Amino acid sequence: MTEVSAEAVVRPTRGEAWLGFTAGFVLVLTPLLGYLAPLAFAPLMGLGGLMALPLLRRRWGSILPVTPLVLLAVWALITLDWSPYMALKPKAALENAMKLPLQLALYGSAVLAFAQLAARSARRAQAVLAGGAGVLALILFIDGLLGAALYQAAKQAIGEPIRPDLARRNIAQGLYVLAVLFWPAAVAAWRSGWKLAAPAAGLLLIGASGLLGADAPILALALGGLAFAAIRFGGRMAGLAFIPPIAVYFVLTPVLTLEAARNGLFAWLHRLVGQSWDARLDIWAFSAAKVLENPLRGWGFDASRTFDPAIPLHPHNAALQLWLELGAAGAALVAVFFCWTAFNLANQVEENRAEAGAGFGALIAYLAIGAISFGVWQEWWLGLGALAACSCLVLRKSRG
Repeated sequence: MTEVSAEAVVRPTRGEAWLGFTAGFVLVLTPLLGYLAPLAFAPLMGLGGLMALPLLRRRWGSILPVTPLVLLAVWALITLDWSPYMALKPKAALENAMKLPLQLALYGSAVLAFAQLAARSARRAQAVLAGGAGVLALILFIDGLLGAALYQAAKQAIGEPIRPDLARRNIAQGLYVLAVLFWPAAVAAWRSGWKLAAPAAGLLLIGASGLLGADAPILALALGGLAFAAIRFGGRMAGLAFIPPIAVYFVLTPVLTLEAARNGLFAWLHRLVGQSWDARLDIWAFSAAKVLENPLRGWGFDASRTFDPAIPLHPHNAALQLWLELGAAGAALVAVFFCWTAFNLANQVEENRAEAGAGFGALIAYLAIGAISFGVWQEWWLGLGALAACSCLVLRKSRG
């Protein structure tokens, strides 16, 4: 008779099964939303956290790493007192600020749910993660070749026709999702026995980025790959070496930006780069100059929205936005969170280098995109960060 493993004999508890279902629900929808509606990552992660909330065990050790984010949310609410956006649009400003603690609770609940997955559930989730990333890479490449014709047809079918240029821009957003999740998904694919899946998905991502005119996902993929390789071959010391650059980015970006504008580096770059990057250089220089006017307490939460047209919605750089709106305290709290995250990942290197490398790959890709693209407070972007953490936990829990 064939021996049956103890794990196969023991039936999962209802709680384990529900957490496994929650993880599967989130990861099955990831490629679909990554292609059709990236903004829906906010409600997806919120719903995932809500589904898991009744089953979560109180573990203060798990809550401690997010303490800087809790303090950040409190500080953001305090800064509404002097925010010009609060004076201009009080209802919108208050609603945006109140979303922060809600998102922290729900997204945090989702992350804790993934941290409590049973090994068998995590292995299933690992396969879903790998397969979903491959599907997303393939559909983005195919629709890139077709000029977003598939996306336009889908929008037409639901009675929301869209222009070709806007369709291309919308599906290009899925490339950022894929770039952040790529390295956890690559490790998941390797473990699932799909040895060629990661190289194929990487080539598809690069090809789709070229077809859709998005260069940031390629940069994030490359930097994430360098981080993965550094951990894979350099061990714990390589992981610890990431902490100073992360701290420098969040702490010194305004100073470095002003120096680059003063010494002529930005003027030189203006002559070399395209329109999109040219606009970013102007936004960054203006933002850094405004930081100097209120460096300690900042201009207040969502104040970036009041500096239009010099700043369209946000500075397109996470560090500058944090300094501009929340001052030194806001930038320091976020720096502590990400440095602490890097430190924890570095301490996991010797336990499993592939998992730690995937974590660093996702972390660096997320920071790289945040440094040149999206606003700090965009709900879907914060949700994607939580999903990246969940993806790394899938790898960790799948080993049992």
